[in-house]
Amino acid sequence: MIDELAGILNDSGFQLGCPVSVVTLEMSAQSERLRDACAHAFESWIAPVSDLLSAHGRPRPVARALATAVVSMVEGAVIVSRARRSTEPLHCAAQAIAVLLEQSSEASA
Repeated sequence: MIDELAGILNDSGFQLGCPVSVVTLEMSAQSERLRDACAHAFESWIAPVSDLLSAHGRPRPVARALATAVVSMVEGAVIVSRARRSTEPLHCAAQAIAVLLEQSSEASA
């Protein structure tokens, strides 16, 4: 997924990113309807990651927290990548996510 996002950023000259993030940052304080739509969009990404982590043995609350952290890290990395015109933040996020998931796997074993 990170490589796909990095490719999109590179191919667009760092103009494209996550439209949900943009709407959240720009409009959510002005429109409850848009804020709610953004929250639902993020949830549609968090839920399947949480389900996958649960299927791999993480307790439900831990899986949910990890999934939220993963999506948040990726979203933040996209924003920083656009600002820096570099995919390095995305690749750093991927490394950090791998460590996070590995450590959580060891902790739940």
